[in-house]
Amino acid sequence: MAESSLSCLASLSFWKRQRGMEILRTILEKGPQTRDQLCQSTGLTRASIINYTQLLSRESILRAKGTEAGRLLSYHLSPSLGSMLAIVVAKSVQAIIVSLDGTILAQSAKVTFPSPLSPELFLTSVQAAVDQVRDGLGRSDMLGIGVAIGGYIDPKNGISHTFYQTEGWKDFPLGETLKHAYNLPVFIMNDVKAATLGEKYHGLARAYDDALLVWLGDGTAMGVILNGKPYDGASYSAGEIGHVKITGGDRLCYCGQVGCLETMTTEKRIMEAYHRLVMQVGGMDLPYESIVQDANNGNRFAQKAFEEAITALSDTLSTLCMAFNPQAVLMLGPVIDGNPYLFEAIKERMQHLLMAPILQPLQFIGSPKMQGNKPIAQGLAAKQLLDILEKFIQNGTDFLSCSAIS
Repeated sequence: MAESSLSCLASLSFWKRQRGMEILRTILEKGPQTRDQLCQSTGLTRASIINYTQLLSRESILRAKGTEAGRLLSYHLSPSLGSMLAIVVAKSVQAIIVSLDGTILAQSAKVTFPSPLSPELFLTSVQAAVDQVRDGLGRSDMLGIGVAIGGYIDPKNGISHTFYQTEGWKDFPLGETLKHAYNLPVFIMNDVKAATLGEKYHGLARAYDDALLVWLGDGTAMGVILNGKPYDGASYSAGEIGHVKITGGDRLCYCGQVGCLETMTTEKRIMEAYHRLVMQVGGMDLPYESIVQDANNGNRFAQKAFEEAITALSDTLSTLCMAFNPQAVLMLGPVIDGNPYLFEAIKERMQHLLMAPILQPLQFIGSPKMQGNKPIAQGLAAKQLLDILEKFIQNGTDFLSCSAIS
């Protein structure tokens, strides 16, 4: 049975558990906190904060960091909270061992899926990735598995209804299948929503209560943070902007519709645009990374390959900003990470499209380097920890039963 430092709090009264978990939730949401900051955020007295931080530190739930002189600076979540296996699914699958404080402990290489892909071959690829981090599954604090996957899913019941990498995928009981395969509790969530949680609780969106995160990768989608909380929608499908119809779009999308946003914004589509351009002058094809490099060095063919994506993304995001009035728009993912040309071009066009009251508080945020699947793994860890804290407050049972999401 998995062990965690949190299980020591099971014997506390409901109100003491609630106060302790409120401190943990505050540190997760706001980052490392001093005692004075915890007093301000939670409304608890300084004496209470001292008592609870001492208890939580003594039980290795929090860790204190100070200067060399010993002066206390802040309290951080401890890696002793527990660990989990994050399985990140796109064109490939990657297995990542991550602690609930967001620390990446081990990760596999990305295992490419065969084509055509069936559920059976999918599981074989997952196994190949998990085998590379198998030592991590034996950790005494291993609490469960989180799966981040695109397509139409039912996270409540652990079902992946559709997956864009295969046509034969329908209502696959992904959560239950992996639960039986690894004898661990399993939950699933949308990959972009996981990335949004990762950035909200561990990354670039931590300072914002209202933010939109657009993820540009194998597909295009958006995560939404409203009033400091993730917004999933009535059927867990909020943010599916990749299937917004774009005027003039004429390409068939895997969803069966024509003219979807992501038929213009993926790495594959940008490479196709570049191919059409260079073939006109007898040039040669380049890998996506080289197209990005050339665009940032001023090559007009490389820059023109992004033109359609820039127009479609800036128009769509401007409309969404007018609707939500967010504090920040984050543009992340393999297509735009480390690609300042694309980021700045979208930002500049949006600045011309937005009304002053919407634009004035808006921050545009990107990543100057490739992040890989780290934000997604951290988001899965944050999801697990938040669910555990909520259930633990209510019943105070052992840590493992609190984490059994499916």
